[in-house]
Amino acid sequence: MNKRIFLQISGLVIFTILVSGGLFYWSTLLNHSISSFHQSWQSETEVAIKRAELLAELERSFGYNGFIHHFKNYVLRQDEIYYEQALTDVEATKATILKLQSTSLSSQETKALNVIQHTFDEYTQMLALAKSKFTSKRLSSEAVDRLVKVDDTDAEAAFNYLRKSIGRKFEFAKQNQSVKLAQTQELSNTGVLLLLPIVLLFACLNIFTLIFVVKLINEKRKLFNSTPDAILYCDKDGRLTEVNKACTDLFGYQPQELLGMQVEDLIPERYTGKHVVDREKFQGTSTMRRVTHDGLKIVGRHQSGAEIPVDIALSTVSVSKNDVFIAVIRDLRQEQELKNRAELDFLTQVMNRRKIEALLKEEVQRAIRYHRALSLLVIDVDHFKQLNDTAGHQDGDNALKEVGQFLREQARPSDHIGRWGGDEFVIICPETRPDAALNFAQRLVHEFTRFTSFGLTFSIGVAGYELIGESFNHKRCFEEADLALYESKKSGRDRASLYIAPRSSLDKKA
Repeated sequence: MNKRIFLQISGLVIFTILVSGGLFYWSTLLNHSISSFHQSWQSETEVAIKRAELLAELERSFGYNGFIHHFKNYVLRQDEIYYEQALTDVEATKATILKLQSTSLSSQETKALNVIQHTFDEYTQMLALAKSKFTSKRLSSEAVDRLVKVDDTDAEAAFNYLRKSIGRKFEFAKQNQSVKLAQTQELSNTGVLLLLPIVLLFACLNIFTLIFVVKLINEKRKLFNSTPDAILYCDKDGRLTEVNKACTDLFGYQPQELLGMQVEDLIPERYTGKHVVDREKFQGTSTMRRVTHDGLKIVGRHQSGAEIPVDIALSTVSVSKNDVFIAVIRDLRQEQELKNRAELDFLTQVMNRRKIEALLKEEVQRAIRYHRALSLLVIDVDHFKQLNDTAGHQDGDNALKEVGQFLREQARPSDHIGRWGGDEFVIICPETRPDAALNFAQRLVHEFTRFTSFGLTFSIGVAGYELIGESFNHKRCFEEADLALYESKKSGRDRASLYIAPRSSLDKKA
């Protein structure tokens, strides 16, 4: 009996050890299969996404929004700005082609990339040719345009082939993962059938596995919520299905409020119609891309109605034959604030001297190029030093803030307001004739006396031009407005004066 019990116990122990070993071996195979499935999918998709991003970058730098665009504008307009931009695009395109060449491309993909390289080289040669022709001034823009025309049909076909090739790689990766997933499922089913009689004996292992899975889910959720960028998922109808914490912080809604909302609810109303059309066009694609509104800044809408400058990367994935949109949204308010600090005068919140002087130079060049009118107002606050000396610098600063607020409220949206220095301000009025600029300046003089709480007045000098000659420059514009300002001060202040060229120099005036 003792021997029999011993044998039974020994057999049970051996059986338990064998079963435990079998269960351990099966679970090891299953875990290895799952890990292999995950690693294979991650490696394949990372390569495909990298290629897709590089191809999209190449199309942006080389295509009709990049090099070709600036190349054609340079040929047609002979503007050196477009030439410099084209050169910048040349370097960006070269760098992107080198990056694409460094990836493991097939022979056909390499051939397609070589076609793009060849077309790009032709364009760069034609750019140099156009530069030489314009420098020598031998040919007109139309003649140069015909001379440097490049046939990019083969390049466009090569781009299409590379796009389709990347799409096929995604499809191949999905098929490969489907096979591996089927193998993993088959291994799992076999193990369940073989080990079902002893599942209860090893229930604790299931508990440990469940704990492990929950831990992974929690870790992924923490990672999802810890990213500084807002991430949202939405279905093909634009309905939000999942958001992270950064998304709720960015738009000011609670998670349950966001879920079920339309993605168009998070953008200003003036963009919603176009956004719906763009979203429907984007369905079925898997490449990531930037989202823009006709070249304008991208903005989101906060729950309060405030507009938020953002940058968006958008992609789609297919889940159960349904397209799911994934948007990664970056808040640009801090960057915008830094830019404003660099361009705005801290005290008055109008443009600082460096920015307004650069704008004046641009507006003068634009007026010369397009034969447009232009006016400049130089504004000086009368007796400001006396206010500073008697009332103190705090009141002086408050008075300057008041001036900045007044000028922002009175100016047109197209006008540029800046602080030139101290108590002197300037307003650039594009496409404004001298008489209209003088009327505007006189209105400022009159209205400011009713607006100010410090009893101050304006003296304003106006320089206005119906047509500007090629020799004209922004420094002369300011000097003439400054002479008109001196005339206002000499005539008793609290007035506006228009610069009138001396009779002896009328024939020289631009």
